[in-house]
Amino acid sequence: DGEKAEIEQYVSLENEMIGMMVAVIKSCAHNAKGSYIEDFHKQLFPLFSEFLAEKASPPLQTSGICCMCDVIESLPRHPINQQYAKQFITLTMQRSNHASVDVKQSAVYGVGVCAEALTNAGFAPYCRDALNVLSTVITKGDFKDEGAPVRDNAISSVAKIAEVMGGDVARSVLPRWLQWLPCVDDPMEAKVVHRKFCQFLEAKGDQGNNPLYGENLRNLPKIFSIICRVLPDTDLREDATKEHMINIIKYLAQNLGAQRMRGVLQQLDAEEQKVIQSVLS
Repeated sequence: DGEKAEIEQYVSLENEMIGMMVAVIKSCAHNAKGSYIEDFHKQLFPLFSEFLAEKASPPLQTSGICCMCDVIESLPRHPINQQYAKQFITLTMQRSNHASVDVKQSAVYGVGVCAEALTNAGFAPYCRDALNVLSTVITKGDFKDEGAPVRDNAISSVAKIAEVMGGDVARSVLPRWLQWLPCVDDPMEAKVVHRKFCQFLEAKGDQGNNPLYGENLRNLPKIFSIICRVLPDTDLREDATKEHMINIIKYLAQNLGAQRMRGVLQQLDAEEQKVIQSVLS
C-alpha cells in the first residue's frame, strides 16, 4: 500500500508539472508568436507528439491536446500551425469519443480550434464528419456533473464551424444549434457561445433570411428564453453580450408590433416575462 501511494503521488506530481509546462507554453506562444512557434516545433513538438499517442495516459493526452490547441490558436495562419491543424483535426475527432472526460473535452474543443485555423476551404473536407462527431457528443453523451462541460465545448465548436463555413452549412446547422442553448456548465465556453449567439442574431439581412429565427420567426420564444436565462447571470456572458442582448430585445419588440410581441411573451414562463419586461421598461 505504501508503494502504491508513493507511485500515485509521483504520477500526481508529474501531471501537475506537465500542466504547469503547458501553461508556460501557452503564455510563450501567445506573447512571442511566430518566433516561438518555430522553436516549439523544433524542440518541444517531438515531446508533445508522444503525449498525443493513443497509448499515452489520459492526463498526458489531455495535456498534449490542450498544448496543441494553445499553440495553434496563438497564430492560426502560421505555416507550421496550418500543418498542425491538418494533422490535428482527425485526432481531435477520434478522441472526441474517448472514455476520459478530460480527453473528450479537450478534443471537442480542439475541433473548433482546427476549424478556425483552417478556415472555409481548408476545413471543408472535414466539415461533415466533424459536425457528426460533435452532434453525437452533444445529443447522446451521458453527462454527469464532471462531464457536463464537454457538451458546452462541443456546442462552442459547432458555432465556430458554422461561423467559418457560413452559407449552406450555417443555414442547416444553426437552427439545431439553437435548441442546444443556453450553455450553463462551462462559464468560459458559455461566454463564447452566447457572444456568437448574439452575432448570429445580429447578422446582416432581415430576420426572415436568418436561420436562427426560423420560418415565420417561429424560434422567437426559444431565442427570448435563452436571453432570459443568460442575461442576469454574469458567469454566462460578457458585459458586451449583455448590451447586445438588451439591444436585440428592444429591436425585436419595436419591429414585431405589440400583438406579435404579446403572443411571444405568452409562450414564456413568468420569470422570463419579468426579464423581458424589465428590459423594455
